[in-house]
Amino acid sequence: MNRLKFFKLLSLALLLINVLLIGFLIVNRPSSRNGPERRVIEQLDLTPDQITTYKTAIGKHKVKMEEANQTIRQLKKELYEGLGNGMSEEKQTLIVDKLGAQKKEIETIHLNHFREIKELCTPEQQQKFKELSTELARFFSHPRPKHRK
Repeated sequence: MNRLKFFKLLSLALLLINVLLIGFLIVNRPSSRNGPERRVIEQLDLTPDQITTYKTAIGKHKVKMEEANQTIRQLKKELYEGLGNGMSEEKQTLIVDKLGAQKKEIETIHLNHFREIKELCTPEQQQKFKELSTELARFFSHPRPKHRK
């Protein structure tokens, strides 16, 4: 009986430790939301004035990206709802062409954002930006993970 009680308490203690550990990991996990922003600031060694300008540029970039993504969502909604409602192939092709133009616009928004960051850099920071742009090239050219079923 004594041994059974010991194992029950041990099991309860291990369960409690696991719950606390999981809670700790959830609360203290690093935020990837500010990861790229912080990385650019640190890697380029931006001054306080540059950081202010950079954060303003980020805000503008986010607004432009949200508008572009909203347009894509609306076009996709129209396309796939129309598919079930007898939309003509000509209209479907027109929407697909608009989607392609919107994807091009997104890449232009990204490119202009990074051009703006480059213009923000001092001559000393230009080399660091070159290294950062090499990382960006790897990041943007890397295939996205496929969704698992």
